[in-house]
Amino acid sequence: MRKRKKKNSSKFILPSIIVFFTIILFLSLPFLLKFKSIQNIIEKKVSSEFKINLKNLDDI
Repeated sequence: MRKRKKKNSSKFILPSIIVFFTIILFLSLPFLLKFKSIQNIIEKKVSSEFKINLKNLDDI
C-alpha cells in the first residue's frame, strides 16, 4: 500500500489571501482617501490660520 504525501496547502492559501487583500486595498485607496477633498480642507485651514496660499506651490 502506497502512502500519499500530504500537501501543505497553507503554503498556497496564505500567500493568496495576502495578495488578494493587498490588491483590494490598493484598488480601494483612491475611494477611501478622497485626496482632492482632503487637500482642499488642508488648504483652507492653512490659508485661514497662517495666511499662506498653497495653491501657488503647485507650480513649483
